[in-house]
Amino acid sequence: MNNLSVDHLIGIKDLTKQDIELILKTADSFKQVINRPIKKVPSLRDITIANLFFENSTRTKLSFELAEKRLSAERHGDDFSGKKVVIVGDISHSRVALSNIFCLQKLGAEVMVCGPTTLIPKFIGELGVKVEHNLRKALEWCDVANMLRIQLERQEIQYFPSLREYTMLYGLDKKLLDSPG
Repeated sequence: MNNLSVDHLIGIKDLTKQDIELILKTADSFKQVINRPIKKVPSLRDITIANLFFENSTRTKLSFELAEKRLSAERHGDDFSGKKVVIVGDISHSRVALSNIFCLQKLGAEVMVCGPTTLIPKFIGELGVKVEHNLRKALEWCDVANMLRIQLERQEIQYFPSLREYTMLYGLDKKLLDSPG
């Protein structure tokens, strides 16, 4: 199969496992471009690309622009079957958490979210996602941890008592990683 099963790539939800594997395989084939003296390929020559972001994100904008300029990405296609992935933090306000959940599940991974109750959507269990509020337990369970930042700019109310308390409960540091369960 050399074509996606969808006509667009607006989101992850409608992609099949084969679509995701094709995207990862295609991205992997562009790795050789990074090692070239001139890190460009002619695939998009004479084509105009316009990015439209409804929410400002310099990081995302620059990432897209760099990928477009090089027509290359570094998305590593591993076998996710049976992997346990925990997504920690501000799940409710994240723009990528749901896409990650859909993608990981389609690739065969088991997904858990971890954070305060106030930052986890109430519907998340309906997606077949485990919920844990204890970071240590979540880290002991997982093979991979995806740590999200707190999206303070999207929060209209205070979802936890203080940043200090949040960091104490959900912050990941070397001390936590090194300490025995």
